[in-house]
Amino acid sequence: MRETIANTAFDITQGSEDLKVVIAGLSNVYTHYITTYEEYQRQRYEAASTIYGPHTLRAYQEQFTYLTEAMLQVIKIYGIFKSSFEDFEVLFQDLSVPSGTPPPDLEDVQLSFVPGVLFDNPPVGHQFGDCLLQPPSLVYKGEMVKVRFVAGHPRNDLKLDETFLVVEKFDGVEWMPILTDNDWETEFEWIRTNVILGESEAEVRWFVPVDQEPGTYRITHYGHHKTLLRGDIIPYGGTTNEFEVTSPEIRQRYGQIPRKIRPNIFRHLSKIFRKHFSFFG
Repeated sequence: MRETIANTAFDITQGSEDLKVVIAGLSNVYTHYITTYEEYQRQRYEAASTIYGPHTLRAYQEQFTYLTEAMLQVIKIYGIFKSSFEDFEVLFQDLSVPSGTPPPDLEDVQLSFVPGVLFDNPPVGHQFGDCLLQPPSLVYKGEMVKVRFVAGHPRNDLKLDETFLVVEKFDGVEWMPILTDNDWETEFEWIRTNVILGESEAEVRWFVPVDQEPGTYRITHYGHHKTLLRGDIIPYGGTTNEFEVTSPEIRQRYGQIPRKIRPNIFRHLSKIFRKHFSFFG
């Protein structure tokens, strides 16, 4: 594949020495394995997993040759090779390439053996999105913020292009999203609390980086719940109270000592008392 693309590009660029071909298979799960025609005949693991048949590689070579020619068609027009992306962008302004036949959308015909969601129900006295566990008013860099919401089942809407959570920062005018469930610093966990009544909670955890910018933050949870009688899927959302993120270095008195350090101080004071006062044992 790389050789096919390199040869095509080499011919178009008239033998440019700066040419490098990099193939990044970021979505190879959609096409699975690709073997040669000869290897396909043996039908071992990789060949048996080449799901589009023995000519898959040849089809790829033809399509990538076409794409390479389309990307470098400016060379045919202007007879020059530009290595700068900005130069290419200017030259490509009046050029277009047909998008071709779009792939079929098979999402509606996927088989699933996972039982569907029957219904969701909030606890008595609560609504979906209510925050059951609020964050502390003051959070220090390096700590974890954990909050809980009354939630519906996440399979009501998988939010493939959206998010179950957002960490927001107040910039003085409005709330700006800075993190979602796509970020390493956050975790989302759905917890079934009552199977019979259909009650559940969503726990959101934010591991505050040590270099997090100080300021005012809040956490929002988004989800969908399913009604019992009609089976409607209804969206909901909930937001925590505001809390401040700051640096532990600014604290001087006991009340400003990081919570994770306080137990060590208590143990140290306890040792001192036991050493000097016998009635402490």
